[in-house]
Amino acid sequence: MEPHLDRTGGADTVPRATALASVIQRGQSMRDTLFLNNIIDAVADPILVKDSKLRFVLVNQALCEFTGIPRERFIGRTDADLFAPEEAAVFNAMDRKVLATGQPNVNEEVHTHADGSERTIRTTKTVFLDEDGNGVLVGIFTDLTALRATQRELEAANARLHELAHQDRLTGLPNRMHFEEALAREVAAAERSGESFAVLFMDLNGFKHINDTYGHNIGDELIGQAGTRLAQTARRADFVARLGGDEFVVVARRADDAVARRLAERLAEAIEQPFDLSSTRAHISASIGIAIFPRDGAGRDELIKNADAAMYRAKRVTRQPVEFYDQSQSQQAKRLFLMEQYLRRDVAGGRLRIHLQPIVDLASRRVLGYEALARWSCDELGEVSPAEFIALAEECRIVHALGRHVLRLACDFIVQHGQPGQYVSVNVSTRQFEEPGFVGDLRQALIDSTARPEQLAVEITESALSASHAANVLGELRAARIRLMVDDFGVGYSNLMRLQHLPFDVIKIDRCFVNDLSADGSGAAMIRTMIVLAKELKLDVIAEGIEHEHQVRALRDLGVATGQGYLLGRPRPPAATPAEPAKSTGAATTAAASGAQTIERC
Repeated sequence: MEPHLDRTGGADTVPRATALASVIQRGQSMRDTLFLNNIIDAVADPILVKDSKLRFVLVNQALCEFTGIPRERFIGRTDADLFAPEEAAVFNAMDRKVLATGQPNVNEEVHTHADGSERTIRTTKTVFLDEDGNGVLVGIFTDLTALRATQRELEAANARLHELAHQDRLTGLPNRMHFEEALAREVAAAERSGESFAVLFMDLNGFKHINDTYGHNIGDELIGQAGTRLAQTARRADFVARLGGDEFVVVARRADDAVARRLAERLAEAIEQPFDLSSTRAHISASIGIAIFPRDGAGRDELIKNADAAMYRAKRVTRQPVEFYDQSQSQQAKRLFLMEQYLRRDVAGGRLRIHLQPIVDLASRRVLGYEALARWSCDELGEVSPAEFIALAEECRIVHALGRHVLRLACDFIVQHGQPGQYVSVNVSTRQFEEPGFVGDLRQALIDSTARPEQLAVEITESALSASHAANVLGELRAARIRLMVDDFGVGYSNLMRLQHLPFDVIKIDRCFVNDLSADGSGAAMIRTMIVLAKELKLDVIAEGIEHEHQVRALRDLGVATGQGYLLGRPRPPAATPAEPAKSTGAATTAAASGAQTIERC
């Protein structure tokens, strides 16, 4: 049986070269060029044969087409006669090594075509003895140019998405993920050196009023200027980051109480200076909480929590711009303690509810499905933000029970209110995804409710895909006919190549990329890259956070057919969910959307 023809230039290429050498040996002589040319011309890959002095004695038509050099110019000449000196030296060195050792060689090289273009090739070379006992070299080429170009493009996209995953869009500062990684390193370094450092947790007072009054564009402008001021005011060695919303944090290296207080006061003074924005002049202030390592916390999470508690005390209790962490007066810690108790009670009692936000066809505005979002109205605390209680559920490990409850409510909606062809998606946290009983919970909810599995979708964040068992879990969900979506695509786990091995149906482009789409059509580069990737992987695309008609137009021009956002429909209780979204327009929609920047999950 003839060896397998491996077009990728993989492990089977050396046997191919050896088999070709055997064919040549069976020829009448090295001068029987007609017989041998007919054989090697039938091979699609470029092939060459050189004598012991490295002169070309045979080439096939594929090599002539690949190099742009006619067959008659090859015969009797060496690489030095045909190629640039640098390339010829590389080819010659490898050829001599193969002739000297008698061992096959596989190498990746750059070749300059006759038209001046550069091509990446993989060469596979082997040697055999002719009828006179002289070494004869046989080489086979594989053109890797297109493959390497695609790899470079994907690497560049990966690098850009990795940057976006670690950088705040509005300020250019490190984001929460980057900050947490940096703080963990700072803790480890301080443990080795014995030095103290400070974590300064900052909240901007008055930001919400400006954002609600003038719109989120002005709010974004204010956040951007505030970030610039903080970065310019901090010391060169300090680490400044934006956590989200109007919260910033500074890690002050080699800082005791006195140094931390002076820095905090300078930061507060910088924020108190007027902000000249596009349509107004704004005055805000800052509340700053300080935690000192190791006195106020020996680990990353403890330091963040205690600096946050000190900030809350400054903002709500003392009304001073700067407060150090004081364990005995940590009102925030008390509130979190009570909130955990209430949340455990209400999750166990099934008191949480869901709202549903429509996912629509951007052309017809027809509802294709809904995203189920958890809501909690606590008797003692009132309406609690999803960002607050879901993060708490993650921390105190009741997110599994919360997720099961949301899943049951979503399945009930499918049965009671679902329309033919529509689906409901539920968000799954990383902790839920890692729970051994996760797939069983989904199947049981479908059985108990009698909902059809094809009407249920599961949204999974990119970060969950790093789990070792991710492929197995997704395979089980696919086998159960449940639709699979990658949520918040582009801001989390940024290994694009991994997606091609996982059975997803949809990627949901994160709202931060949609927000970058301006009325003049700019800001579309990253979305265009994601759409190309989605098409290559045969995935559908949904754009999140659509708030303006110009975003709809830009997304449709880019090839995105489906989206969701406040422009297309607000989250509503199941009973109030219409079959079609309201056609919201104008300032009212923008104002409503500007206050809905929190990422909602469960």
